Amino acid sequence: MNKNNVVIMVPSYNEGDIINLICDNINKLNPLYSILVFDDGSNNVFKPNKIFKNLFIFNTKVNYGLGLTTNIAINFMLKNKFDFLVRIDGDNQHPIDNIPKLIDKLMNGSDFCIGTRVNADTGFTIRQKLNKYIKRYFNFMAKFLISKKIPNDLSTGFMAFNQKSAMYLSSQVLDRYPEPEIIMLLTIKKFNVNEILIKQLPRKHGVSSIRYFRGILLLYKFNVFLVTNFLSKVINSCKL
Repeated sequence: MNKNNVVIMVPSYNEGDIINLICDNINKLNPLYSILVFDDGSNNVFKPNKIFKNLFIFNTKVNYGLGLTTNIAINFMLKNKFDFLVRIDGDNQHPIDNIPKLIDKLMNGSDFCIGTRVNADTGFTIRQKLNKYIKRYFNFMAKFLISKKIPNDLSTGFMAFNQKSAMYLSSQVLDRYPEPEIIMLLTIKKFNVNEILIKQLPRKHGVSSIRYFRGILLLYKFNVFLVTNFLSKVINSCKL
């Protein structure tokens, strides 16, 4: 494995202006990293403001969501024989300088690693308080029904895959908001799942892709996923 043989997926939805800054920061961090920008049906389409080395761009006419775009990025990684795939958000809230820490975890035996946000629960608005309680609910239920070893931030978009975990996920059809699904699936299937602690940067551009209604939908799908897998465990244990 080569720690520089990395492709970094940057999903973008109406964040074209800030993507140039993200690409520039990635190049400064490590010019050997490849960058895959996935512009998912934006009105504000990403246009590079200069020549970036190892930059790949996918554009779609409609918005398909993070599940399908992550599936495509995984297939791109496998087809082009990258050792590692890193996914970051396109709003510049993830600390890009922490990418090598994710890669180090994979180089040392982890199949998958996330960045757990230590400051994601701060804030006093209704939305921030709601996010805090939803996150706590996700963590409690996942640890109770799936595994105590599951990471502590099931909704983070800062994550890295090696070939092994990517190969498994390439056979899955991921949901529109796939972060909890990815983390729980890999934990259930007993991949070596790890986490690092990160500080999320304040949002300066755009708005969250998860609005109130979609947040409720995500919560519903999370519960369905948990119950389905819990019942599957019970049925399998009864067969023994």
